Formats: sequence, C-alpha cells, structure tokens
Amino acid sequence: MARSHGVPAYLIDDESEIEDAWLAGVESVGITSGASAPESLVLRLVSWFRERGVDEIRPHSAALEDVSFRLPAEIRRQAAPS
Repeated sequence: MARSHGVPAYLIDDESEIEDAWLAGVESVGITSGASAPESLVLRLVSWFRERGVDEIRPHSAALEDVSFRLPAEIRRQAAPS
C-alpha cells in the first residue's frame, strides 16, 4: 500500500533488520503487522524507536477486528473437563 503511494516500505522480521539509512530525513514512520505477528514483536519495534529518542508514538486502527476462531474439535475434546 505504501509503495503504491510513492512511500518507501520495507518488510522486516524484527527490529534488527532496520537500516539507519532508511530513516535519514524521515519525519514519520508507519508500522503495520499481520494477524500472525506476535504483539511482543510489535512492542519490541516500538521500543527500538523509543530507545532512539522517538517520543511521539500513536496507535492507529483502521478497522476493528473482532474475529475469533474455534479450536479444532480434537483439541476441544482434549481440553474438556472429564
């Protein structure tokens, strides 16, 4: 989405892959993650920016996610009280 609007975008696995050159002259950064990304990974990325002096970090939600998934039947049976 960012690239389609002419904004540089980078796919990273964690904060260790961020290159300082990407941030030269940058005033704002958007961070997105997929549903399978652990919240702890996102928090580490936010911490990475805080450690470098970024004070203003604001969450933004474009959509309310209220989808839930049932466990597979075999796992539900195993977890059921006997």
